[in-house]
Amino acid sequence: LIVDSKQLLEDGIRKELVKQIVAALHSYLQFNSKTNNELMQRLEKLAEQIDGFKRSFEYIQDYANIYGLKIWQEEFCRIIYFH
Repeated sequence: LIVDSKQLLEDGIRKELVKQIVAALHSYLQFNSKTNNELMQRLEKLAEQIDGFKRSFEYIQDYANIYGLKIWQEEFCRIIYFH
């Protein structure tokens, strides 16, 4: 049995990314009131967090020798299409 360490790392990164994005979406997209102000504030905070995830992937892709932005886009699109 041969273990591909690069693939194992990429799979773990994908799994953790999905977990983090879903948690952020769940956290910021639950509303108690129906005011536009709260909606905009929550969407801005969500955008900041999502942008932080994306920038992190841009940063680590060179160190881990993986296509970070490709992984980011594939997993984010998969989450959106699923929901």
